[in-house]
Amino acid sequence: MIDVRFGVKVESVSESDSGALTTVTDVDTGARKIISSKYVGACDGASSKVRTSLSIPLDGGPTPGFVLLVHFKSTDLSRIRKQGQFWHLFFLVGGHMGGALIAQNEIDTWTVHMFLPLDADPDKIDSHEAVYTVLGGLGEKYRITIDEILVRSTFRPNVAVARSYISPKGHAYLAGDSAHQNIPTGGYGMNMGIADAWDLGWKVCCPNLHFFSILSHTSISSIIRVWP
Repeated sequence: MIDVRFGVKVESVSESDSGALTTVTDVDTGARKIISSKYVGACDGASSKVRTSLSIPLDGGPTPGFVLLVHFKSTDLSRIRKQGQFWHLFFLVGGHMGGALIAQNEIDTWTVHMFLPLDADPDKIDSHEAVYTVLGGLGEKYRITIDEILVRSTFRPNVAVARSYISPKGHAYLAGDSAHQNIPTGGYGMNMGIADAWDLGWKVCCPNLHFFSILSHTSISSIIRVWP
């Protein structure tokens, strides 16, 4: 059975020779609780509490870049697909990559990536104008009918990797952004994170793996240590 707990956050993880202890806090009441387990899967993102509390170093970090994302709806397909149907469409500005348009469902949902100077103030850029500017590329702003601005955000790309994906005593395993960080373009982080979770999940839970460990006289921890 899976015990899903909402409204709690992980404060820290420690481990002994026999397992892991995870300290969690109820965000509504402030009550703290310690959960004992054999293993911990650290799927808690780039700022992973699990990784930092176990003192696993992270190599790499921010790379020069600043991007504004505008997620919007538009059915103005005659304008958007003027050059044909696409998944990713990239635009040059001043001889450099200036932005991109991503077709999220190839029907009416799109995302614009607008590459900004490192010291830019994104709050001064209107979402509609950002879309028009990116679509204009090397030329003038290219206006389309935008039905709805869904959400906007910014990111500064990080490229980093944990020095180890496994805790010192072998009871915590990093997965996704806690283990490796990529730029979000292309969904690299999402796809790698899903693959991590799937690979780690079957190694921990598969009954046949326990049977194999008995036949081969190999410990479960040794098998899981083939990670990633």
